[in-house]
Amino acid sequence: SAASGEVAPAPPVNTVRPVISGTLDVGQTLTATDGTWTGTAPISYTYQWRRCDSDGTNCADIAGATGATYDIVETDAGHALRIAVKATNAAPGSATATSDPTAAVSDVAPDGLTLPVITGTPEEGSALTVSNGTWSGTAPFTYTYKWQRCDASGSNCSDIAGATSASYEAGPADIGRKLRAVVTATNGGGSDFQTADVVGPVAAARPTATSPPVISGETVVGSTLNATTGTWKSSTPLTYEYQWERCDATGSNCVAISGATASTYTLVAGDEGAVIRVVVTATNAGGSGSSNTPAKRKVLAATAAGQTPAPAAGPPSDTAGSKDLSADPDSLVSDSRCVMLAGGAGFRRIEVKGSGSVRQRVKVTGAVSPKAPARVTIDARRLRSVKYALDGRAVKGAGRAPYLLKLAPAQLAPGSHTLITTIKPRNGKLRTLKTKLRVVQCQTLLTARQWRTTEGSGLRLRVDSRAAVKSVSFKVPAVMARHLAAGRAVSSMRVWLPGGKRVSVKLKKGAGTLTGTATSVKVRGRVVTVSGLPAGAGIVEVTLYQQRAPKGPRLLARGREARVTATVVTTRPVRLAFVVRGAL
Repeated sequence: SAASGEVAPAPPVNTVRPVISGTLDVGQTLTATDGTWTGTAPISYTYQWRRCDSDGTNCADIAGATGATYDIVETDAGHALRIAVKATNAAPGSATATSDPTAAVSDVAPDGLTLPVITGTPEEGSALTVSNGTWSGTAPFTYTYKWQRCDASGSNCSDIAGATSASYEAGPADIGRKLRAVVTATNGGGSDFQTADVVGPVAAARPTATSPPVISGETVVGSTLNATTGTWKSSTPLTYEYQWERCDATGSNCVAISGATASTYTLVAGDEGAVIRVVVTATNAGGSGSSNTPAKRKVLAATAAGQTPAPAAGPPSDTAGSKDLSADPDSLVSDSRCVMLAGGAGFRRIEVKGSGSVRQRVKVTGAVSPKAPARVTIDARRLRSVKYALDGRAVKGAGRAPYLLKLAPAQLAPGSHTLITTIKPRNGKLRTLKTKLRVVQCQTLLTARQWRTTEGSGLRLRVDSRAAVKSVSFKVPAVMARHLAAGRAVSSMRVWLPGGKRVSVKLKKGAGTLTGTATSVKVRGRVVTVSGLPAGAGIVEVTLYQQRAPKGPRLLARGREARVTATVVTTRPVRLAFVVRGAL
C-alpha cells in the first residue's frame, strides 16, 4: 500500500492516583509516588506539594516544594497536605493527577522561651499580675494560672486556693511571705509550664481610717475631754498615738498643744474661746495613718455652765427604779432637760439554720454620756442581710457584719420603743428579734436583768447615775442567796467613768471581801456592797453568775417576779427598787 502518515504518540493518561507516605509530624519527610500512567513512552514527571485546610479543602501551592519528597515544617501543623503530579511525553500537552489529602499534621507542643514576669507592689490589698511569658510551638495557645505562697526565703511554696487568674490581690495571710505564679500553656500538641520568679515578702498595708475619732465631754474650762481611736481598716495589731490641737474659733489654723498626747485632755484657761480637736495616729507593721476628729464646739469659761439655771425636770416616763439627781452639785450631766436611753439592753442569742449561733448585742452608756447612741450589733457568720425597723419604720444600719445600728436618744421621743431585727440567712427562713428600748429623762436608774447561756445563768445588776457614785449596795432576790452564801457565785464588775471609759474588775470566788484594784466588793447574805469606786464613776454593774448544765434550773422561772433594791450614795443616799421578771 501507499505509506500512511506519521503515527501520532498517545498522550499520558493517569490510571492510579499518586500516593503520599510518611509520618505527619513537623520535621518528618513525606514521599509521593508518581501514580500509574498509560501513553507513549517515555513519560517525564514534575511535582507540586500543596497545603490545605485540615479537612483537605482550600489547597494552595507551597513555594519551592517541587520534588517527590517534602520535609514537613512548623507552618504545616494543623493542615492537610496533597501533591499534584504532572506527566509529559512527546504528545502535545500534559496531564496532572492529584493525590488524596493527608490527615492534619500534628501540632508542635508548647516549649517555654522566656519566663513569665510578676508586676505590681507586693503589699496587702495590692493587685499583682503575671505575664504569659513567650513560647515556641503551634499557635494558638491557651493559658492557665496558679498562684503559690512561699516562706520568707522563697521556698516551701504551696498553691493558694482559688487563685487561678492572671491577677491576684495579696491578703492578710500573705504578709511576710513571698509569692510566685505558675503559667501553663496548652495547644493541640500538649502542655508545658513555666514558673515566674518569686516577689516579696508581702508588706502589711498601712492602716486606713474608716471613721474618725470622736470627742466626748463638756467643752468648759476645767472639764476633761475623752477621745476614741476611731475605726481603722487593718489586718495587723495597731498602736495609737494622740495629739490634741487648739484651733481658732472657726476650727481652722490648728496648733498642737504641747504635752497633750494622751487619750484625755483637761481644758485649761488658755483654751477658752478656742476650738479643740485631736489627731489620732494608728501604726502597724506596714506604716502609719492619721485621722482627726471634726472640730469640737467652742470652749466656754468655767462659770458658763451655771449662768442659766436649769428648770426642774418634768414628770418621768417609764422610770420605775429611778430617782432624779439633777440638783446634785457634782452632776455628770450639765443639762437636766436631756433625755437618754435607759440601761443596757444586753444580748440575745438564737440558732439560725445554716448560720449557726447569732447574737444580738444592744449596748447603752446613757448615764455617763446621755447623747451616746444605743449601739446594736449582730455577731454571726454566713448571713445574707440584716434589716432594722423602729416602731414600724425601717432604719438604716451597716450593710455588712457586724451590721452596726446607732440609735441616738435625741431622735426618739421619751417612752418605750420597739426595735425589730430581721435576719435573713443564706438559706432558710427569715428570723426576727424584738427588743424594747426606753428613752427617759436623765436620771439615776436601777435595772436588773436575768440572762442564761449554755454554760450557766446569772443576774446583772446595774446603776446608771447622772451624779458621781461613791458607793452602792444591791440587795438581791432570795433565789440568789444560797449561791452567794455557798461561794458558788463567780462575779465580775464593770465601772464607767465620764466620757464612756470603762474599767473592768475581775472578782475572785467566795464570800467576804472581794478586791480588785482600789475597789472592794463585800458580800453579806443577800447584800452586795461596792465601795471605793474610782472618781467620777457613773455606771456600776455587778454580775452574779452560777454555773449550771445547759438544761439546769433558771434563776427565776418564766412568769415569776423578784424585787431588787439598791442604795446609791452620791452626795446623799438614794434608795431605788426594780422588779426583775423571769422571761428566759
